[in-house]
Amino acid sequence: MEQVLGKLAEIETAASYIMEEAVKTKQNLSLEMEAQYRTFDEMVDANTSKRVSAIRKQLEKDKETELAALKEKTTGLFSSMNSYYEENHSRLVQELYDKILKD
Repeated sequence: MEQVLGKLAEIETAASYIMEEAVKTKQNLSLEMEAQYRTFDEMVDANTSKRVSAIRKQLEKDKETELAALKEKTTGLFSSMNSYYEENHSRLVQELYDKILKD
């Protein structure tokens, strides 16, 4: 009977050791997974930041290009309007004068 109790005690000791090792292994795996999650999150954040930065730069470049084109178009329009006015100033004044006097 003592042999059986001795064997049960050995089995219980072995089981306790196995459980302790399982808990340690679980904790180590948990720490490893957390580290992997952090590394992955940092990598995703870095990639996202790079992409956002590249998109912002491209948008800024596009904006500057469109703004330059708009300025050029506006300058052309003002120049055209000014030329029209210079060429037709006398006629426009006369038409306006005639229109005011008719009414």
